[in-house]
Amino acid sequence: MSSFVLLALALAPTASAHKPTFGGGFTGPDSAFQVDDPNISIVVYQDIQCDEDQLWFAFEAEEGFPLYVQLGVPEIDRLADYRPSVALLAPGLPGVEEQLPFDVPEGLGVQVFHSKDVDVPDQFYEPFTQTSSWVVVEERITLPESGPAYMVAWDPEQWTGKLWLATGEVEDFSDVDSTDFIYWGEAVNDFHETGVYGRVEPREEMFCGADQATDAAEDNRPVEQTGCTSAPAMGGLGLALVAAAGRRRRD
Repeated sequence: MSSFVLLALALAPTASAHKPTFGGGFTGPDSAFQVDDPNISIVVYQDIQCDEDQLWFAFEAEEGFPLYVQLGVPEIDRLADYRPSVALLAPGLPGVEEQLPFDVPEGLGVQVFHSKDVDVPDQFYEPFTQTSSWVVVEERITLPESGPAYMVAWDPEQWTGKLWLATGEVEDFSDVDSTDFIYWGEAVNDFHETGVYGRVEPREEMFCGADQATDAAEDNRPVEQTGCTSAPAMGGLGLALVAAAGRRRRD
């Protein structure tokens, strides 16, 4: 067993950490990750791709409950300017006041937290896995009513990337064993591209806004004029063909 795993196991009862899950398919209200107890600290790591560009949580809201929401980005150089958003969809919240890339289930209001104006995000060091992230949103929201509710994370600028969404502040690792910690150590380091468990393949993020390429084609303009090209993302994940790619840049 590696020294890293031994350290993780030694810290397990006392260190501050979220119980992790690794995203894939949690892309809508019918396939959302189910949060059984919003008190318990959990995190879902999601590789945002053009065909999986949202991460959904589902939970049962309780009137007066102080819901903790934390949205982060792994500390990877190419994602230094990645600024995803998160929305809370719950009964009793105000109606939709802005255009969103998803439908809000009937009977729910919306509270959106954008991170585009965060110049210097907080840093978060995760001691179980010895990985670092940038925290771009951290909020506690008192839920106004009881009933089915959701959280949704996505990138409003339509780029691929990586993010994680966490909730809950009570640590509970009573149902895990040493094999879970071993897997988590490898999987979280792989997500953060630390290279601890293997070579990190180079990767470029992709722009998923196909509308620009469609408009260019209709106007008989070359796609390059929209700032879009096509390029593969590395790391062994299959991608759909999209109309745009390249390194992320912001105004």
